Order: sequence, then structure tokens, then C-alpha cells
Amino acid sequence: MKPIFFPFTYISRPVAEALSNLFGKIVVYQPSHQKLPESMEELSQNGMLDIRVPVIKDKNIVDAMLKECMGWINLHQGNKGMIKEFFKAHKDTIPFFNDSLTLQIKADIQKRSRGGRQKIEPDSLLGAILFLHIAREFDMQNWEINQGVLNVEKMEQNLFENLKGENEFAQTAAGTNRLIADDPGDYMTKDRIKAWSLIMQYDHDISGLFITNSRTAFDYLADKTPEAKIIYKFKLIPADKNSIGKTEKWRKSLVGRLEMLAENPWQDSDEIIKESGFIEESNEKVSMTFSLVPGEIPHDFFSRYAGIKPHKDIEITEDIKLKNTLIGLVEI
Repeated sequence: MKPIFFPFTYISRPVAEALSNLFGKIVVYQPSHQKLPESMEELSQNGMLDIRVPVIKDKNIVDAMLKECMGWINLHQGNKGMIKEFFKAHKDTIPFFNDSLTLQIKADIQKRSRGGRQKIEPDSLLGAILFLHIAREFDMQNWEINQGVLNVEKMEQNLFENLKGENEFAQTAAGTNRLIADDPGDYMTKDRIKAWSLIMQYDHDISGLFITNSRTAFDYLADKTPEAKIIYKFKLIPADKNSIGKTEKWRKSLVGRLEMLAENPWQDSDEIIKESGFIEESNEKVSMTFSLVPGEIPHDFFSRYAGIKPHKDIEITEDIKLKNTLIGLVEI
């Protein structure tokens, strides 16, 4: 069972390493065949990520539209922090999904493209691709900014420890670090899930397990899916490479159980919430929550959030044996 990361197309190294240590190779969708961020390319080469591009669009069209879209954002938001500012400005509306904003962008692009002779007609799928590109840039920038702040705080912490020989500042800094660990899912949650769900419909070979590190995204799906059932809750699971061997048997058992739950009809008496914790020393521990959507295969489930009917004309090999959809939250 190969988990699929959602609803993001960017994954940071710490998140990728933790998820890979827990589940093996992780599927991460990309909106197009454009060049990957360097860190993700390295993670893919190291065997942690299975990079997939579910939707194949003409590369020249995507490149041209993305260039025009970024130009439009730059024109309206300015160069400084343009992606972050764009998301702040349009937190409740998504370009290419919102009619008035779509018309404005199209009109602006039309005026700037060869005297208005070049006709540009972005459909909803192309809009999702462009949005996910912008979201990937935003998430990458946000991660880099947060890392910069954390590095400064670590330097300050070391300085105070050397000067005072006390750990008071270290405790304060630790609390601050938790506060600035941004959940990218906080930004345009509904629209992220919609865009991601659109391209997910074109992946022909999936497992029944979808993993996120965003509490906001997980809670959003839970709120919209009253029939979903929390089946497992785990705390303090070792997730660093040095400690992972201690839980190898437990992890294999969990993955096997999840696979069985995804592929067999759900019975209300099958499962109760199980809690488990590990007390071994570990450099990194995570909490995990798993939710099951009974009687609904993944393509049908996510088509709701894409706002479309499932693509029955696409041959889905894995859906044949899947009976339910599993959603996992891993909090690092």
C-alpha cells in the first residue's frame, strides 16, 4: 500500500523523511512536467518519493499560461513576496475557478498578447494545474521563510545558553517554534482540495490510503464527511531513521491492517478506536489519526470535492478491489 500525499504538490524534506520512514515510498502529485524543486528531485532520486503527473497537457500551453499567470500576479501584487501576498489577497477566491477573477485575468492577458489576437481559454482542469503550481511555490517559500526564522532562533538560543548557562530561553524558544510552524493547509483549504482532487481523478493506479500533515485539510474533509469514522489514533510513534527499526513489526502490521480495511466491505462491528503509544527514546515522534469513509472508493470520494462526476471513462485498476477510502493525518 503506497500512501498518496495530499492536498499539496510540495513536500518538505522533514515531512518526506518522516512519512517515508513510516510508510515507505510516498506518492506526490505534480501539476505538470515542469522542473521539480531541487529538494524534491533529490528526495525522489533517494527513493522516498514517487512523483506522478496524472494530467498530461501540452507542455507549451501550460508553460505559456503559467508564464502569463505569474506575470499577472506580479503585475497586481508586486515582486516582493508575490506568491505569499497573492494567497493573502485571494484567500477566499481562487483564480480560474472564480468567474469574475477568471474574466479579469483573461482580459488582462488578452490585451498583452499580440494585440489581443491570441485567444486564451483556460478550462477548469488547466486552472487547477496553474493553481497547484502557484500553491507549490507558495508552500516552498513559506517553508524557507519558516526555516530561516527557526535558524535565527536557534542561534539566539545557543547565544543565551553560552552567556547565561540557563535553559529558560530554550523553553521560550521551543514554544515559539511550535507557533511559527505554519500549516499551509490554512491557506485556501477548500480550493487546494478542489484543485488537487481534479488532477487526482486522472491517476489510474492508486492505493486506498491518503496521507496529509495538515490538520486543517484533515478536519475540512472530516467536517464534510459525517459518515467517516475515526478508526485509529496513535501518539508518540518513533519516526526518525535511527529508531524506526524498533517499530518495524508494528508498522508492517498497521499497513497490512489498513490495506485490509480499504479492500473489504466495512462492518460497524469491525473496528473501534485504538490508541497506542511508544515510550522509547526517539529524536522524532509523530501522532497519527486514521479515518475511514465506508462504502466509497477514492475516485468517487474525491470527485465530490472536485465538483465533478467520477471519470467513468478512465480505466482505474486499483478501484476494482477497493471498497473504502482511508484518510490519514500525521502530525510531526
